[in-house]
Amino acid sequence: MSKLNILQINSQHKRAANAAILQEIVDKNIDLALIQEPYINRHSGKIPSIPRGFTQVHNGVSAKAAIILKQSLKSFCLTQTDNMASVMLSCNGLGRIVVASVYCPAAQDAVPLELRDLVERESVRSRLIIGADTNCHSVQVGYVTSDRRAEIWDDFVVIARLVLHNEPHIITFKNSRNSTSSIDWTISDNDTANRIESWKVDSEAVCLSDHLPIRFSLQIDDSEEPDTGAKLNYNQVDWNRFRASLSEQLKPYIKIAPDSPDEHQIDTAVEFVQDALNNTIKECVPRNAEVRFKNKWWNKKLNTMRSKVRRAQKHKSQDCNQLKHQYELMIHEAKSKAWNK
Repeated sequence: MSKLNILQINSQHKRAANAAILQEIVDKNIDLALIQEPYINRHSGKIPSIPRGFTQVHNGVSAKAAIILKQSLKSFCLTQTDNMASVMLSCNGLGRIVVASVYCPAAQDAVPLELRDLVERESVRSRLIIGADTNCHSVQVGYVTSDRRAEIWDDFVVIARLVLHNEPHIITFKNSRNSTSSIDWTISDNDTANRIESWKVDSEAVCLSDHLPIRFSLQIDDSEEPDTGAKLNYNQVDWNRFRASLSEQLKPYIKIAPDSPDEHQIDTAVEFVQDALNNTIKECVPRNAEVRFKNKWWNKKLNTMRSKVRRAQKHKSQDCNQLKHQYELMIHEAKSKAWNK
């Protein structure tokens, strides 16, 4: 089985947290990240410094939800609102997968209307994966009682026949005052739940946010080629060979193609042509060298400091907050030097 590596976290609109999360994406070979309260540059309207080979989906400066994903994934943007970003992925053997990043402000509806509409529209024909900061306290994740927002969320999950992946008493939020909660939820449809593995809250990661990163993998079929980040190089194609190969692929259907096809036969023809094109591209179009994703500003000193912060977190050292502050300053300095070169 091949797999997609997925990250989910709320960055609290923090610039340093954004930088630390982007480095986490590179280090952990993340294919797709669901970000709540992302840091958006108010001048460009974009998340700054995302690694080469990735793209971002969100609603600009006012966005409270975003998705960062590899450009080589077959994706299509579905939703870009202040509180939700969603894309549709196409994976061999799995069909359509709709992935959504959702933020639920405490002063607004518990379950955003755009999420309800998305699930109602896509649940019949697509797989669903939702990463949400729900801002609710539910018995499902270990609270003694559920608040009103949690009751609405629990009803939504049950009625839509979805699965909550969070485990009871596993916290997803912890601030400097040791206040904890489990408000960040990962949800999917039942079939996709069987494909999700290694769901965990990474309490040792250093992301400079009070929210802890959630990581998991989505299994995809062996027929789906693993993403290497390498793009197809159409400049190096032997087009005579391409045309000959495509003609050979189409011969079996041309022999049986009806003169006056009905709607079903047209759909079958479209699928046949798509398969022929995909097979010909795989056979005749070379790929560029594999792209190694990296952040140009990252350095060995930052790596060492991150390790120090991780150890301090693990052993609950008194100087943990001080080390985190130093780490933030080092990130700002490293990025400034890199971009001023």
